[in-house]
Amino acid sequence: MHRRDVLKLTVAGGAAGLLPGGLFANTRRQQSVILIRDIDPGVSAEKLDAVLAPLQQYGLPVSCILRPQTADGEMFQPDSALARLLGGYAVSRPGTFELVPDVPELAKLSAYFRARAVFQVKKELTTGLWSSADAPESLRFTSVACQINENPLSPEGVRSAGIRNVYGYFDADMPTRAETWPDGTVRLIGGRNAQVGKTTEVFWQGRQDQFQNIVVLSALDFARTSTVQLSDAASGFAQQALLSELTAGQVYLTLSETQLRDDFKFARSVGLHFFTRTEGSDAPSETLTAFRRNLADVGIPSSYGSDVRTSAKPASGYWIETEAIGAPSDPDDALTPYREGPDGALIPSPNHTSGLNPGQAVRFSFTGGLSGQGLDDRSQLHLDTLSLDMAEDIKDVTTTRGPLSDFVIAVSESVLDNGAVRNALKKEFLAIASDGASVFRPLTEHVTRILPQSAEIEHSRRTTYQLLRSTTGERLTQDELLADARHAWSYFENWTNPETGLISATVNSAKGSLARLEAVTMWDIGSHINALMAAVDLELISKKSFQTAIGRILPNIVGRNTDGRQLPSGWIRTDRFKWGNRNFDGCDAGRLLAALHQLEHHPLAGRSVADLVTSWDLSKIIINGEIQSVTDRKLHTTYKSHCAHYSALAFRRWGHTVSSPYEVFDGKSAADGQMALLETAGRIGPLGAEPLVLEAIELGMSSESAYLADVLFAAQASAHELTGRQFCVSESPLDHPPWFTYQGLQINAPGIKWISVGVSNADTPSPAKLVKDTLLVNSKSAYLWAAYNRSEYAIELLHYVRERALGRIGFAAAVHEKTGIAPRDYSDINTNAIILQSINHMINKGR
Repeated sequence: MHRRDVLKLTVAGGAAGLLPGGLFANTRRQQSVILIRDIDPGVSAEKLDAVLAPLQQYGLPVSCILRPQTADGEMFQPDSALARLLGGYAVSRPGTFELVPDVPELAKLSAYFRARAVFQVKKELTTGLWSSADAPESLRFTSVACQINENPLSPEGVRSAGIRNVYGYFDADMPTRAETWPDGTVRLIGGRNAQVGKTTEVFWQGRQDQFQNIVVLSALDFARTSTVQLSDAASGFAQQALLSELTAGQVYLTLSETQLRDDFKFARSVGLHFFTRTEGSDAPSETLTAFRRNLADVGIPSSYGSDVRTSAKPASGYWIETEAIGAPSDPDDALTPYREGPDGALIPSPNHTSGLNPGQAVRFSFTGGLSGQGLDDRSQLHLDTLSLDMAEDIKDVTTTRGPLSDFVIAVSESVLDNGAVRNALKKEFLAIASDGASVFRPLTEHVTRILPQSAEIEHSRRTTYQLLRSTTGERLTQDELLADARHAWSYFENWTNPETGLISATVNSAKGSLARLEAVTMWDIGSHINALMAAVDLELISKKSFQTAIGRILPNIVGRNTDGRQLPSGWIRTDRFKWGNRNFDGCDAGRLLAALHQLEHHPLAGRSVADLVTSWDLSKIIINGEIQSVTDRKLHTTYKSHCAHYSALAFRRWGHTVSSPYEVFDGKSAADGQMALLETAGRIGPLGAEPLVLEAIELGMSSESAYLADVLFAAQASAHELTGRQFCVSESPLDHPPWFTYQGLQINAPGIKWISVGVSNADTPSPAKLVKDTLLVNSKSAYLWAAYNRSEYAIELLHYVRERALGRIGFAAAVHEKTGIAPRDYSDINTNAIILQSINHMINKGR
């Protein structure tokens, strides 16, 4: 037995008695790791080798932390001296030399982007050190390093890229600690910075209360010392390390080998999958079925499916179901191939979509263990796979994979024709299963265990699922839509002030009394203008009535000058002419500007509104690209809100340069951009239909809002499938405290979580209690969805609302989800205006 094998045993199982004379019988073994960090393409190969050669000569394990490029962007090149040096050591000394990719920002990234970052850096290092075609198939990256901040995020997600160990480094010395995470990932943090010429502290004054002793050298230090001095110092360093191993209880391992400590309960996943013989066929032979049952009887489960390696494009992998909607699928069913959809998205093959659950596209990587496994920029999971296509391939099962790597064994059905081969295979599989660390799993379970998981990833998969199975619903007839439009217009006919031309924000005629809210916001004015344009388009009013009404509204919104800024008022009185406050709301202004832009281009407008808009000092409330609100003469950014994108688009219509928090797609693939958008939206807060879907019928749908709309609608449709209840969330007035609520989907919360936030006052319940008591099926949003989304569930929502929300004074704002009842005597300007807009869009704009 090799010396290092014995030392690893003492760490994993306390085998001190195996050593001659019981040398370590009374010595607590301390894991020690020697790391060299700050290695990038700018490091001198000669000086690095002056340190590495003595360490390797003495058999001392060392892990080298590599960054694929310098600060100036210089990349590793396969023909460079440094690449040849590192690649040569990795190939010739796999037991005592390890390459560890460095992803400095890893601890700040989400699970999805952790997986993506590690996959990307692995590819860059593999290409830079060997070129992808020449990378050694037997080598694998199983550790990664990163900078650690005060509150690092979980390291989970990196296992999808074949990583099981994460090392977090500080610039200063820190006590070493170890963390075990639920997905089997281990994170080591801390260590002691050292120099090769100074060994006393790191080898003889280590903390014995720590199970790990991490010694960190920096390649930056090597540049300040001559090659000869480095070599001599490294020899002394290695000798001191070996002496401490013999007398001070140290045991030196590579970073990845620390995973083998008993406390970490290391287990690797081995996926076992069989390809059926006939191209494009799922049907297994009797031999395959019998062999799989035979393996299952001894605790070795497996999966099977058509041979996607040889199938004609676009199938090249499987669609692995990750979340059950309804009844779970039969584990003995063949796996579903996937294909590329019209927009480049990866989706299940057409003949397999019935009853399909949300899932993940996976494909097999048969060459190159270093970069082969991980999540690519299409959110496609590559699986490190050993292919068994011939009887002689059996010998590769136990020889081509190290003890730390998750991997898949893919067996061609033709290999099973010979009974002796089947017996040999079973023997090999049983040997792997009994090694104390490996657990066989069918491909579905193997994939699910190593995939990165997060609320945003769950929403992404759920959205793909709903889009795949969405069917078109039968829209209302034009006569039905016009009847609804007339009912919505009745609110404007009955409650417009004849003196000012403005309309009450809300009207409550319950219990024989009449209460009108006579203060309206810029948002409400925008709704009023949109309602008038819809009414004249639908021929509910004449051209003259339309022009007269617009002519009375516009003078009321000229605004006022405060602190050198001429701006429309944050709210104005509907029963007084040109009367408003000094505040300004950036989100509401976006709604007003969107309406005025449409009015400016409406064929019946009869006058220009550009003079009014240009009279406002809008540029003075845009700071660093962010729209500001003004409250009590103080500026407050609106950037962290779901109205910021909609408002930015509206401001841009009038020539202003404004930023949007949603615009995160630049330079990213579609999958990466969508995930970045989901994470951004989750940080902002609950997402409702407004102004998200308003954008589609007022400004034209941007790609960012289109995706978020798909996510929100998919969550509503999925929640409906699971519960049988109706879900349609947005902002809404209430006929009781807290009088107004913003309801939406919390994207960064697990599952499907609805949030309700009331207006700010002392009587507002907590969001949890508010959503429990007042979750609403929003009326105007149901019409918005029907105008934008022709799916069956959108039409179902429309029918549900119009059957319950036709009130006495217009449409009720919402139906209470719990009771199915809407307040018939309470209505508001925005509900009826947006219903009119939506119907106009459906009838006159081809929707």
